[in-house]
Amino acid sequence: MSQRFEEPPLQNNRSEEAVTLIAETAAHLRGLARHHKLDLLSYLLAMVQLEADEHIKLLKRRKLS
Repeated sequence: MSQRFEEPPLQNNRSEEAVTLIAETAAHLRGLARHHKLDLLSYLLAMVQLEADEHIKLLKRRKLS
């Protein structure tokens, strides 16, 4: 039987911090995947990083509004 891990809901003011961590982690993992020639994983992690970067931009725009 596997245990199910559930994250507590993020507070709005911590969303940017969470997304930044995800972007940085994806970048690090992508480098690791590239080093080991894991092309598909590298590609997928690049997509994660791009998506996280877009969310960061959106959150920053909302702050300016």
